[in-house]
Amino acid sequence: MNALIPPAVAAATLCMQPIGPAPSAADAWRAARTFAQRGEIDDPAALRSQRIYVFSGAKDTVVSTRVVDQTARFYTLAQVPAANLQYRASPDAGHAFITNRPEDNACGANASPYIDNCGFEQAHDIVRWIYGTPDKPLNPPAAQAGGTLLAFDQRAYDPRRAASLGDTGYAYVPADCERVTCAVHVVFHGCVQNVATVGERMIRGVGYNEIADTNRLIVLYPQVEKSAVNPAGCWDFWGYTSANPLNPDFYRRDAPQMAAVMRMVQRLGAARQ
Repeated sequence: MNALIPPAVAAATLCMQPIGPAPSAADAWRAARTFAQRGEIDDPAALRSQRIYVFSGAKDTVVSTRVVDQTARFYTLAQVPAANLQYRASPDAGHAFITNRPEDNACGANASPYIDNCGFEQAHDIVRWIYGTPDKPLNPPAAQAGGTLLAFDQRAYDPRRAASLGDTGYAYVPADCERVTCAVHVVFHGCVQNVATVGERMIRGVGYNEIADTNRLIVLYPQVEKSAVNPAGCWDFWGYTSANPLNPDFYRRDAPQMAAVMRMVQRLGAARQ
């Protein structure tokens, strides 16, 4: 990131629709290694064993495909095997989460609630890619979600109110997960996609719950609130939760949002109270 440009300005320009070159994957990779050496993040070598899904729509007018190309390049530099990295580029999609549901925006739209019907269920693709293998594919999704969508108080996970969380978060718990151990999948909503803005469209209407039902996955939907420094209700990618926004540290494992969401995940894995 250009050191002469304030992080908030860079986030809304260079990191989304750059006029010149896109942000550099090589620079990001060097920064990640530096952060790890300082103990601020985990060792990025662990990325090599992860399954990564990256997506871009050619009709996206919010985040250029040139920027997303650099995201995919970052994982290549991190030595993620090609077999573990899926980069799906759609010629038709806009800036949106993708579904196959007639109530959603037409494919190619760049408008609220930023959920486009492009003829496939992206949530299912993501979950299958991350958790399934050729030898052990996931079960087909349920026709209709049959578990329980729980609302919970997020304030307990951010006692200093430093993370800019909304008061309420959500977790979808399949019926099977009332009896057996389940994995936790975290879904971070996009900008202007929190429940306060689009209602329950992202937490009920994009397909995660149906595939979670049949594959022993609890789905956590943490929520960020809008504020004067975050008017679109985005998760922090420029430093609005940092003590010094001109020297952002939102990427650290102990940063407010990172720590709060990790506490939620740990609570879901703890014994019932």
